[in-house]
Amino acid sequence: MMSMGDSVQDACFATVKAWVKVMTDADGTQTVEQIVWDLPSMAKAAAMSHQIAPPSVQRSPAVAMPPPPGKLGLSAQSLAKRKAQGAAAYASVMAQIDEGGEVCNAALESLFGTVKSLSFDKNGCRLVQKAIESAATDVAVSLAHEMKGCIREAARNPNANFVIQRIIEVLPAASTKFIVEELLDCVMEVAQHRTGCRVICRVIEHSHNETSADLFNRVIKGTLVLSRHVFGHYVVQSLLEHGTAEQRYRIACTLQGSLVQESQNRSSKYVIESALQFCSPEDKQTLLQEIIGDLDILMKLVDDENGYYVVRAIVQVFGDGLQIAEMTAQLQKSATGKRLLDDAKTVPW
Repeated sequence: MMSMGDSVQDACFATVKAWVKVMTDADGTQTVEQIVWDLPSMAKAAAMSHQIAPPSVQRSPAVAMPPPPGKLGLSAQSLAKRKAQGAAAYASVMAQIDEGGEVCNAALESLFGTVKSLSFDKNGCRLVQKAIESAATDVAVSLAHEMKGCIREAARNPNANFVIQRIIEVLPAASTKFIVEELLDCVMEVAQHRTGCRVICRVIEHSHNETSADLFNRVIKGTLVLSRHVFGHYVVQSLLEHGTAEQRYRIACTLQGSLVQESQNRSSKYVIESALQFCSPEDKQTLLQEIIGDLDILMKLVDDENGYYVVRAIVQVFGDGLQIAEMTAQLQKSATGKRLLDDAKTVPW
């Protein structure tokens, strides 16, 4: 026997499954006719399947949605028309989500089965994010789970990465465990990607469980590699800010022995600054002693465009304490050192 849920789904899919017709012009160029999603009809079908009268609300007209991406050899003119229609259609569906009630429910139900393809589209990813934000938790989780199996690809996609980030931000950590599981074996790769690093940072900020702890351990083991990377350093900084005291300690231990070298690196200097800001007082002292232990090396750092910022961070953290009095006196001997001391007082952390 078909359940009520199956009836609703079948009623919606009967309407959503629109048609794609490929027309071939005289010059051989293929064009695609519109796909039509009749959301008002879906709202009525959903209401009838629940044996309730459809609400008397002003319904929006039928929405014309573009076909899913495909290699159909569209002409430039047809492609431009299709994109224009798609942007308007997505905006219309988002407006229906904002409307609430049965219209919103029908709009959300119409997205089932399309989340993955929409997420990789410039306009479609915005629609999916809107749906995840607006839907009840159980509906949002069902929509999000359609991304299973493609997290690695989505994290590196300029559109889909925003969907993954929003899922992590909005849904309970227990419901996003599948994202962390798919990232485990590729965390170093994704963490060094322009958009992938953002996804790892969102996991660090919002997901704290046994699975994510395994991911964080892999980040810590790769601290030096990530710290030196133009995108990877953001991930280590995020873990220093949002991680546990134990995780901060382990990162500080990994940095020890190479602090002077890392201070002169364009990317890892930011990690050292974060360590000086977020680590425990004991760990900060350990880092400090390694950097200021040799005043000659310290002055070389001051003259280095990257090391300058690390020394400035030290002055900001430790102030005029006795332990850096000698360092401060040394800095006063050079024009660059004097400028650094002035910057430390005026430049915000």
